[in-house]
Order: sequence, then C-alpha cells, then structure tokens
Amino acid sequence: MWFEDFRNPPVDFRPVPFLSINDDIEEKRLIWFAEEFLDKGWGGFFFHARVGLMTPYMGNRWFNLVRRCVDRYSELGGRFWIYDEQGWPSGQAGGQVTKLNPGIRNKILKCVPSKGGLPPAGTIRTQVVKAGGKTTKRDFVVRTMPVGWLPDLLEPSAVRAFIESTHDLYKIHLKDEFGKVVPGIFTDEPQYTTHFTLSREDALPWTERLPAEFEAEHGYSVLDNLPSLFFDVGSYRKVRYDFFSTVTRLFVEAFSIQLYEWCEENGLKYTGHYEWEDSFLGQIHCIGSAMQHYEYMHQPGIDHLGRGLHNPWVEKQVASVASQLGKDRVLSETYGVSGQSLSFHDRRWIGNWQFAHGVNFLNHHLALYSLRGERKRDYPPTLSPHQPWWNYNTIPADYFTRLSYVMSKGRRIVDVLVLTSLGSAWCEYKPSDHEGVERVFKGFTELTESLLSQQIDFEYGEEFLLEKHGKVQGKRLVLGKSRYRVVILPPMKSIRASTLELIRRFAEAGGCVILVGEMPGLVEGEESEELVSFVSSLRLVPNEDDAISSTVRPMLSKGPSINWISGAEIEHLLVHRRKIGSAELLFVVNTDHGRTMRIRIDFATSKPVRELLPLTGEIRSCPSTHAVDLPGGDGKIFVEGIDAEADGSCDRVPGDLLCSEPLSATWEIHREDPNIAVMDFARYRLPGGRLSGLLPVWQVQDEVKERTGEFEVRYEFDVSRRGPIDLVVEEAHRYDVYVNDSKVNSRTGKWWLDPSFVKMPIGDLVKPGKNTVTIKGRYDSDMSIEDAYLLGDFSVEVDGRRTPQLTDEKPIARNLADIREAGYPFYAGALELRGEVNIPERNGTPWIEFDGLGGTIAEISLNGTDLGTLFWREYRLPAQDVLKPGKNEISIRLVNDLRNLLGPRHWTEGEFTGVNPTSFRDGHGWTDSYVGVPLGIDGLRIVWRSGG
Repeated sequence: MWFEDFRNPPVDFRPVPFLSINDDIEEKRLIWFAEEFLDKGWGGFFFHARVGLMTPYMGNRWFNLVRRCVDRYSELGGRFWIYDEQGWPSGQAGGQVTKLNPGIRNKILKCVPSKGGLPPAGTIRTQVVKAGGKTTKRDFVVRTMPVGWLPDLLEPSAVRAFIESTHDLYKIHLKDEFGKVVPGIFTDEPQYTTHFTLSREDALPWTERLPAEFEAEHGYSVLDNLPSLFFDVGSYRKVRYDFFSTVTRLFVEAFSIQLYEWCEENGLKYTGHYEWEDSFLGQIHCIGSAMQHYEYMHQPGIDHLGRGLHNPWVEKQVASVASQLGKDRVLSETYGVSGQSLSFHDRRWIGNWQFAHGVNFLNHHLALYSLRGERKRDYPPTLSPHQPWWNYNTIPADYFTRLSYVMSKGRRIVDVLVLTSLGSAWCEYKPSDHEGVERVFKGFTELTESLLSQQIDFEYGEEFLLEKHGKVQGKRLVLGKSRYRVVILPPMKSIRASTLELIRRFAEAGGCVILVGEMPGLVEGEESEELVSFVSSLRLVPNEDDAISSTVRPMLSKGPSINWISGAEIEHLLVHRRKIGSAELLFVVNTDHGRTMRIRIDFATSKPVRELLPLTGEIRSCPSTHAVDLPGGDGKIFVEGIDAEADGSCDRVPGDLLCSEPLSATWEIHREDPNIAVMDFARYRLPGGRLSGLLPVWQVQDEVKERTGEFEVRYEFDVSRRGPIDLVVEEAHRYDVYVNDSKVNSRTGKWWLDPSFVKMPIGDLVKPGKNTVTIKGRYDSDMSIEDAYLLGDFSVEVDGRRTPQLTDEKPIARNLADIREAGYPFYAGALELRGEVNIPERNGTPWIEFDGLGGTIAEISLNGTDLGTLFWREYRLPAQDVLKPGKNEISIRLVNDLRNLLGPRHWTEGEFTGVNPTSFRDGHGWTDSYVGVPLGIDGLRIVWRSGG
C-alpha cells in the first residue's frame, strides 16, 4: 500500500536545492558537497552556473566535473539535475546563441512620432493615427537588441541553436544516465522579451514571421492595424486579443514544445519555471500565458521568492494545469531572497502554504559553493554547509520529503473551476498604459482570495486549454482528468468563443455557472449579442465573500466538516483534499505565522481515521471527530479509510492553563565556536594620495575598483584585553597583510567558514588600544575588497561605533531574549545557556514554553534530562517527571544562522523579507549603526495545565 513508504519515501521525493556553481570548481570539494547534500536530507542538486563562475562554462573541465558528480551519485543513489543556462534567463547558452547567430537576436516593436525625412532604421510602417483628439504621424519600428541580449525565442531556429549549444552537449556526456541518475532539465525564466524592456521602451514583442503567422491565423493583417496595438483606435480589443494569442502560440511552439519534445525523446523530465508568472501584466510582457506553457512540462514549476506568503494565484495556476493534465509533480523554486535569518519555522510556514495550494516538489534556492566576494550576497540565504544549523537540515528535509510523497498521491478533490480573465487583460493592454490590465487582474485576485479565505477550493481554467481538453459529461464540466460541479466567471470583459460554447452546454446540462462582479460582453475582443443574451440568464453575484460563499457552498460535494474554535482567524486556514484509491486525505494548514488556531474536524465516518506525521513518519489513530491545534505555519495530514497500523493515538489539544511562572536566572553563556568581530568600515589610499576617511567597505571597493592599480586598505579595531586572536581576510594570499605595520603570513593554509576566508593568528601583534589591519595589493578584475573578521575569546562592543572594540568576555546573559547584548553582535554558531531556577510546587501538568526563538534550533534539558529540540511552533516541551519543586538546572543550547555575521547589517527598516545584492549597500536606507536579529529565547516560562 502507498502509505507503507510514508516513513521513508524514495529519494525522488526529497527536496533538491540549486548548487550554485560560482567559482573555480575543485573536484574534491564538489564531490564533498554532493555527499553532504545526501547525508543531510536532500535528494541531490540542480547543477546551476551562477555569478562568479570561473570554470569555463560547458568546456571540457566543466563536463569532467559533471561526469564525476554523476558517477558518484550513481554509487550513492543521488539525483543530478541539469540546469540549462549560465545564470538566467534560459535560452542564451551563456551568450553563445546570439554571438554565433547575430541574426536571431531579440526584437521589439516601438511606436515613435515620425520626424519626417527618412524613417528610422527598422521601420515597418508609417501611419497617421487619430487618437485622444489628436492626429499624429507615427513610425512603427522594429528594434533589434544588442549582441549578448536575449535571442528571439519566438523564432524556432533560435531555440534549436540553444538546444544544440546546451542540451545536445549534455547528451554527449551523460546519455547513459538520462532518466536514471539524471532525471531532467531545469529551465529558468525563459521569456520572449523582458518585463523591464517593454515597460521602459513602451514596446511590444516582435519577430520577423509574426505578420505572416498572424494573418494565417486570423485572416487579416496586423501591419494594417498596428495603431490599435498602441492606441484605443479601430477594433483595438480584437486586434490586441489576436496579437497576444498569436505571440503566445509562437512562444509555446518555438520554446516550450521544442524543449518538451527533446526531453521526451531523451527520457528526461522538463521542469523549471517561466518568467513573471505572478501577474497578468508580467505574463503579457514576457510569456503570453503561463498556463499554456505548463501543458508542455513534465513537472511544471514556479518560483516563490521572499519570506512571505504572496500571490497564491501563482501556485494555483501551475497546480491547476498539473491536476487537469495528470502531472503528478509540481515544482517550486523557493526560499531565495528571504535572507540569512530564514528559520526552520519560516521554511515550514512557506512550504506548507505552497503544498496546500498544490506544490509537491521543493527546489531550494540556493546553496552556494563559494562565499568569495560578491557571491555571498547572491540573493541569500545560502542553504548550505556554511550555515551553523547545517547538521540539523534533515529535520525540514525529512518533513517535506514525506509531505511531498503523500501530496503526490491520488487526485485532488475540487468541485469549482474559475476561468482565468487573462484574455480580457490582453484586450486592455497597451504599452503606455497598464491601468486596464491592472483593473482586470484586481478582480481576478480578489475572487481568488475570497474563495481561499472561505476554504472553498478551486482550480483555474485557461481558455485555450479548455478548448483543447474540455467537454461536458452529464452535469460535470470536464477538463482533462478533472471534473467540476461549478464554473465561476470572474470579473471579465471578454471570453473565448469556444469557452462560451462549452459553458453554454454545461449550463444546459444542469451545471452551475456563476458570474462574479461583471458580465462579459465581448467574444475574443468583439461585441457579441449572443454572449450578452446568454450571460444575462446566469446568476450574477457581487465580488464579496458572503455573497460568493452562500452561492457556491451549497453546490460542493460533501467532505469533512471543519469548525473554528479559537485563535488565529478562520481565513488563515487552507484546506486541501485528495482521493487516493478508496481513501480520502485531508491536509489543513494554518497560514498565520505566529498564532495557533484551534479547529474541530468531523469526518462523519465509521472508517478508520489516521494522522500522518511528516516530521517523524509516524501514523497515529484519531477519533472521527476531534479538536486540533494548528500552531502558526503548521499543517496536519489526516487520512480516512486506510488500515495502516497505528504507532499510537493522535495528540490531544493541551489542557487549560492553570498557572504560569517565568523562568528568570543568571544565564551562563558557553560558546562552542569563537566569538566574531566584523570590520566592515575601512580607509583606503591610492599611490600619491592621502588616507581616506572611514568608509563602508563596499564603498572602498567601489573607489579602488574605479581607479585600479596599486592600493592599500586599512581596517581598525580597539582592544582592552590580551589573548589569542585570529584575523580572517578573504583571499589573503593575494595581498601583503600587515597588523600594526608588522607583516603577517597570509598563506597559512588555514581557513574559516569558507576556503576563501583565510585565517591568520595575530595575537602576538595586537596591542592595547587602537590596532590596524592593512592589506596592500594591485587591483584586478577578479578582486573584491571585502569585510575582515577577528575570531577569539573576547566580547565585542559596537554600540555607537563603526569599528569594533574587543574586551574581556563576561559570558553572562542578563537578557535571555537577546544574547547579542552580552558582547555577541555578530556571533554565528552554537552556544549553551545554563541557569538555575527556583520553581514552586503547583498542581497540574508542567510544560516549558516560550514565545519566540531568536535562532534556528533550541535544545532544552532540565536537571540533566533532555526534554527535546524545538525549531518551529509551538515552542513547548513536556516537563512532567523531570521538574521538581525548588532548585532546577536548565540548559538551553541555541544554534543560529549567518544573518548577523554576513548581514545586511546596516538596514534601518527592520528585518528584510526580500534580500538582494543591493541590500548590502546604501540603496536601502543605510545607517552606520549595526542592525541585526535577536539571538535568544523570548518569554521562557513554566506553565501548568490541566490534563496529562
């Protein structure tokens, strides 16, 4: 039975990160990464060339390293996924496509005022335009982008050149492992032109064959109607609809189908994600229609970047197509841009939200091979062995492996189909004004959020896919493998002719069709009395929660009853149901980040009910009706109708709070790693010049890089203690390094954190008071002047300072909620807190609880007994039989992350939820003061509750 593999699913269900291939790659270290990933819970990696790559891309050495990894994974059972580009977006082959074929460069269509005389180069038409009460003469100009820009991916030969330069080369070297160790190929953000180009240029996508293809498809000339694409003149809505339907088809045929068919022929899975899936405007600018491309992906995917829950329509789009067309895996490139303080709790919160929407394959963005120079700032976090928490990575990895396995089984139970209104956005789009598109999109997203907030599950219906795969069977509208009781039309202006015919037949068969907010009056951009007559007979409801719920809910099939009891509001609850053979699965998720939600679930069944615990792999028996606590970000899986042997009974909700006692103590700090001082301000001097003032190191880098040649950079720190100190300088071997004007051996062969971070003992050269570290060298293009670090047994003071002061360590925490205050503002590693607390005798069952975890891991022991490890909510451990009246010794071992060490450290607006390379500079509210995240435990207490 399927649930027998739940405890230990096959490797293909494990999360897979991007391994950022971002330096001169050494075989030994690369293989070490490959082995580490498997050991810490991942299924392998995507071999992703990124910024900083020094090994020649797609050269002989590249493929030797690739082959060595594949051979090692053949021995170990890992998976090596190909990534099809150097950086992104896909389609360029690292710039080779346009370099070798300049004629297939990307093209855009612009409309510019005619200046008289000879028209600009690339002009395809000059026309008089009457719009907005003005008459002007306009040149319609095709602009070809420079060499090194995107190829014209609407042109099949450009995509063939990409395949020949990338896919075919991998085939030469890895064909014997295709479909085995090498499961597939990831494409990243392909686009027919960039969102920013079209926005900046007020332009449209173009390709040479577009006029002929347009006329063959629609029976009239696009060249005769170019003004309608830019101005509200003529039959502009029809022309725009037809234009984007043709552009989308050309992109699907040229790119998606060619890559899909190549992968199909070679036994590989085509996966990845397309650019700007998250809005109608983005799709118009870059890809036409995301859902049309998903048809031609074996494992369609998206990206979900940043630390937050946003744009659920992105997940719903891809999951809808996967469900409808029988694709069992849906990938999400996720966690990138979230910052180094992304916690296990954050990972579960974001991941569970995505799984509730239909994702079931996590692609972690990203694990850096090297931290050297700018690489460490490459859209963090790095989810790699550099992190202090790395040895615990199996916790979230195992959790999502089991969740992926379960959520890939069977079929989703969905009764409601919501048509997409992208076609209406096509009608409204013009390059200089996006208001009409945004208005259509707003109605669509409001309906989406309304349904989700009321636990009404649904899928989207893309009209071109409906035309190909839709039909009516009895009172059901069928789209591929999915069957719907209800069809909802969102606020929209235009509908496809084939969609109109399909929903008319569905309504005539007794199906439920509901209009929300606005009646469409156009068919493919043209006014239609037939449509108006039909929709006037349908039920029209306002785009409001209560109206939508009262109309839709009576039409839904019967499922488990869920009632809110207390805590986070019910709109934070997501519900996902699946049919797996004769069993039915229920996945419920609390999307609130912090607050617990208590609900009551009634399965109303005599069949056995089991809870599946993805954290441990346990299967527990449950009553058919019971209360459930969902901590913030948590999800629970229940299955009705399986005979799985139970490991025990499901947890009861905690008893009522009887009393609470804060745990106050003088906390001794015992570090397991050296303390760290960061020197991220410095002075510089160029030949013949003066020593500069104290500047942020990134600014020093800019100044030195601008002038090149010889330089010196001076860091400063103050000391009021003696003892061993290590200096860490990136790529120290490239400089002459001095401490207080005494030269230091910069080729020690020792490193810290990353092989590029060279460690040098300098304790004998340090003096009380002010000290300097000076590096001297000659600048070259691969050099990056970076922050320097001091390691040792000391305390660090930075309040009101731009240079650190090292003092004698006083390892006592007065404020358990933030241990940084005790002299550890940059600490990254593990430490133990020990304290003695007096506990009164109370009635009830004792628990240790706290409100917030400043870090990633908290391991708690009481009186020498290990109580457990906490890493996501609820932060609660049982203390029964261990706690005693009077004196108790408590130990808390904390493990944090790289946030306070690597930054950004000077941001004024609170913690980042979207971190990019510019976040470390002055473009984001710079302050010279140091800003970080707490390290500690907030609200630690003993509570006594009723019950056991």
